Amino acid sequence: MSLVNVVSRSAINIPVTDKENSQKESMKDIFSQLVKDKKEEYLTRIQNGTFEQSFQIGAGSYTEKEWKKLLMGFDAAEAKLRESTEEAKKKAQKADEIKTSDKDNKDDESKAKSIEMLFAEFTTATYPSNDKNIPDNIYYTFYTEDGIYCRKQGQSEFEWQISLEDKAQYEKVMSYLQGLDLQDNLKFACHENFWQDFLNDKVDMDKFNDFLETRVTDGMPNYLNVYETGVNIDIKAVQYSKYMNLPDFVKNMCYTSEEALETFFRNR
Repeated sequence: MSLVNVVSRSAINIPVTDKENSQKESMKDIFSQLVKDKKEEYLTRIQNGTFEQSFQIGAGSYTEKEWKKLLMGFDAAEAKLRESTEEAKKKAQKADEIKTSDKDNKDDESKAKSIEMLFAEFTTATYPSNDKNIPDNIYYTFYTEDGIYCRKQGQSEFEWQISLEDKAQYEKVMSYLQGLDLQDNLKFACHENFWQDFLNDKVDMDKFNDFLETRVTDGMPNYLNVYETGVNIDIKAVQYSKYMNLPDFVKNMCYTSEEALETFFRNR
């Protein structure tokens, strides 16, 4: 506690009198007593070996022991910060290594898959371009024991892929393909939605095969019924347009028979 504070607090208890000399004498006595008490305190601390000299550092005053304690606190904080920084660097480095390793693994898997495609059974779907300056859209669908993969000509990435759950699904796919001429323009085979429906038994294959035999010529479907009196749309046939149209066109779209005349024929 500083001398000023003590004086301020003690002054509250000093009786106020009209005699100025008495007031000054009281203040003098208080200061004298405080100085005496402080001297006795310092003398006792020196005799006991507990007195430490204080140094002015910046805006503060510190004893040697207090200053060392403060420095130790800074050293500990700095060491903890350095440790956190090193740990963050190690984590970032490890993440980069994992990322690089994953990329290498994906590249290896892609190369292995490309080699596997060379020996796999495949079908072709060709969508002729109406512009001689634009190449035809050609899709290759590959069939392996672990899945079905579709790739567009000129692209390295797969358009889509379906993982087969077991050997039974693979045999189901291959059994169906064996009944087809794989040299034909099998447009439906490049559609993921067809194979998903096929594997989940959502396609009446007898009716679909009849559609392929009677309504499709060199990959070109015919959804019209022609009569002497006019032409109309075959509703039973048009339901398969979602398996026959250009994949980029049918992606993420649904169809109704009412949309066929205006939309489907334009994109066959």
